[in-house]
Amino acid sequence: MTGSAQRHLLAGWLLTILCAAAVTVTPAAGVAVRAVVEPESIPMDGTVRLRVVLDGAMGKQVQPPRLDGLEDWQVITGPSSSSQLRFVNGVSSSRHSFTWILAPTRSGRLVIPSLTLVVEGSNYATAPQMVRVSDLPAAPAAGRPATSPSPGMADPEDVFVRAVVEPRDPFVGQPTLLSYRLYSKVEVAGVPQLQEVPPYPDFLARELEGPQKIRATLENVNGQEYRVYVIREMALLPTASGKKVLPQVTFSVPLRSTSRQGRSFFFNLSSVAPVYRRTLPVEMNVRPLPREGRPDDFSGAVGQFRMQVQADRETARTGEALGLVVNIQGVGNLKSARAPRLEPLPDFTPYDPQEQSLDPTSRGPFATARRWEYILVPHIPGRQPLPAVSFSYFDPESRRYETLVGEKLELIAQGPRLAEGAVGLSPLRQDLKRLGADIHFIKPLAPVPAAAGRDMYRSGWFWLFLGLPPLMNFAVLGYRWRTRRTLIRLPAVRRRRARRASRRRLNHATALAGSDDPRDFYRLVAQALTEFVADKFNTPATGLTYDRIAALLARRRISEHIAGEYLAVLEECDCARFSPAGGGGARSEMVARAGLALDALEDNL
Repeated sequence: MTGSAQRHLLAGWLLTILCAAAVTVTPAAGVAVRAVVEPESIPMDGTVRLRVVLDGAMGKQVQPPRLDGLEDWQVITGPSSSSQLRFVNGVSSSRHSFTWILAPTRSGRLVIPSLTLVVEGSNYATAPQMVRVSDLPAAPAAGRPATSPSPGMADPEDVFVRAVVEPRDPFVGQPTLLSYRLYSKVEVAGVPQLQEVPPYPDFLARELEGPQKIRATLENVNGQEYRVYVIREMALLPTASGKKVLPQVTFSVPLRSTSRQGRSFFFNLSSVAPVYRRTLPVEMNVRPLPREGRPDDFSGAVGQFRMQVQADRETARTGEALGLVVNIQGVGNLKSARAPRLEPLPDFTPYDPQEQSLDPTSRGPFATARRWEYILVPHIPGRQPLPAVSFSYFDPESRRYETLVGEKLELIAQGPRLAEGAVGLSPLRQDLKRLGADIHFIKPLAPVPAAAGRDMYRSGWFWLFLGLPPLMNFAVLGYRWRTRRTLIRLPAVRRRRARRASRRRLNHATALAGSDDPRDFYRLVAQALTEFVADKFNTPATGLTYDRIAALLARRRISEHIAGEYLAVLEECDCARFSPAGGGGARSEMVARAGLALDALEDNL
């Protein structure tokens, strides 16, 4: 026998011994609970990862702890749970963990209080944890060397988020740009996601559309170079004066790290892990609009604007509608502005203007344009001056009120003088234009000659096709009712047919007991055991692991002896598929053990 053959034979015997040892495992005794906080010291805009670890609760019902009493912390995400199952020297152990991401609400020495887990009706408490929170933001110190941390535990000084407001001291009604910027010295794998949309009290907030792919610029912060990404922009409109504080927001930032396997140049493994970064509160001083010099027609427009006034024609007859269009555009806030004021109209009958928002010709987040169309009806012939139009606004750059006055226009009115009160017209312009037109006489249609031949409704085919749509509707309703009833009864059908389906798979496996390749035999036996549990508990069979099956059986209060024998047979089948051993007698015994395990489990379910 060659050395290579001896090594393969020895490896096969070792694998068989390990599989046999895995069948007869002994669970580790004792339940232990502990809390882990990482890191233990953070800046005010940082986050911590809180993990509650539970050891020794395999197959038991565990209720996640409730985060009560976290007065100094805000829950960003969580809880996320994970489970582990280990076999060491024939002893099994399990570990459950629950993870939260927390952000502080103030600085100082903050305490995460004791948390309680309920395991099978028993309470287990963790020890309180202490975290130091500093007032300083996560900005790098000058001269600090660059680091390359792993993305799962990225240094707060290498990745942080800032909220930038321009301007910091706006007037009431002045549009303000709020941008959230990401500073990073490591590779960003995607667009950061906002965890929760915060409220902006005393502001009207509107999110600005950004690019699908964020672009980076370089910026030097305290002597260190960062890639800066604008990840979110908001347009804020202050509605009240005084000291205002914009709330903190949290972003999930996906970071990419690349690790090289050994010394290979080609095989680099890339992984993406999120980190959570939080902004600092932003203080603003919103100034009130000055009372000195405020015009009487000022209605709240703040910014810089220009106005254009034009009439749709220069000549009209008395009693006809005339359109006077006022366009105002610029940069600022026009939403709260009222229509421009018209001078008194002794020779015209005015109607309320129609307002319309337009697409601004200039670019920018605060570019705006609005249009007002006045309907005027002259009732005195001759050359009539159109009323002057004025519009007042506040310019925050010059810090004073401005008034725009439209150019003077004239109209030549023709026709007779209308008596006062004789113009009883609709305010809609399209209705006013109909006065010069009349309704044409409607001629009666000629009688339609009767068609020769038999009437269609006297045919049997007519009534057949007439009744076919209702019959099709009833057929569709019956099919949907049967499908819905089948879906409702599907769990009960699966549970009722579980034993018969498993027995059929065991019979099929028995037919393969004498084959040369035992892998199909053990695969069918394992499939019979797994599919039985899946059908009984109405769950997919693809996701059933040993730990999952043990938890399902424990939920139904199956005795440890029956559950242990069931799992032991299943593990022996899985081991034998990769290290087949034994002849037809061993396989027949395996079928018998599997049948007994199924019968015992069926009786207790």
